[in-house]
Amino acid sequence: MTLFLDVSVALAWKFRRDDPDEARHASTVLDALENDTALVPALWHIEVANALVTAQRRGALADDGKGF
Repeated sequence: MTLFLDVSVALAWKFRRDDPDEARHASTVLDALENDTALVPALWHIEVANALVTAQRRGALADDGKGF
């Protein structure tokens, strides 16, 4: 099976999620990728960059880049 991977799910692997359902979903998707492949949208890198900038503005990333 091929999964279409959303940036919010992928970043949930690195950022702590307050909602336990979100964290559980991200973990389930990660486990599924052991046997399946994933597709990402063409704008994936832009979505990731936007999410990281937003996280930094909210204080979820350290300025030294070690906030993961």
